[in-house]
Amino acid sequence: MANILIQSAQSRDLHGLERLFNKHLYETQFSYNKRSTEALIRYEKPSLFVWDMHSLNRKVIPFLKNLRNTGFQAPILILANEIDSNIVKELKHIDRAHHVKLPTVPNKLIKLTHKLVTNPNIKHQAFTRFDTNQTLDVENILTGENFDSLMKNLSMGGAYCEFDGPVQLNKGDLTRLNLSLDNVKNTHKMNAQVVWKEHDSIQQKYCVGFRFLNTQDLYKHLMTQT
Repeated sequence: MANILIQSAQSRDLHGLERLFNKHLYETQFSYNKRSTEALIRYEKPSLFVWDMHSLNRKVIPFLKNLRNTGFQAPILILANEIDSNIVKELKHIDRAHHVKLPTVPNKLIKLTHKLVTNPNIKHQAFTRFDTNQTLDVENILTGENFDSLMKNLSMGGAYCEFDGPVQLNKGDLTRLNLSLDNVKNTHKMNAQVVWKEHDSIQQKYCVGFRFLNTQDLYKHLMTQT
């Protein structure tokens, strides 16, 4: 069974993460500061180090480098409410260091945890994500159905959206994301493919991840589905 070391200054966040990981059969250890984290790692190296924090900033980098210099090579997962994009660039130079912007969907966190534990060498996420909270009309290209959603975050590679109720969208579906830009009285259209879908039972939301497609790739996928 994989062992996860969790560092968090907030006991509420720490025990919430403990319950989530234990529910999925991961053993957990706790730390409230860097010193106890170093001591626990010296005693027994975990399969994954999860660091829960409010802000991912420059102070984090030296500690992570020190862990690597002392021989700790397991994946590191940082959970942060605020993320400095400049620090993300530095983080990419630290082997097996990953980050997730909070809040996030519990099931998504568990899926990433499983990936890191079973395949420690997976690559960093390709694109930095930005919070948006924009209303979005999602059109299923093949069926013509439209669904109202809230686009929670956006990157150069895709988008993450939440729906209030069940939606007839499945992995692999081709869609058109219609974003209304009120300040310029225009609608920006983006071709995208559904890459994952799940129900967040805590927030009672239906969550969907999209990958953007250029026109050429869209036509290729349409040809295989029609």
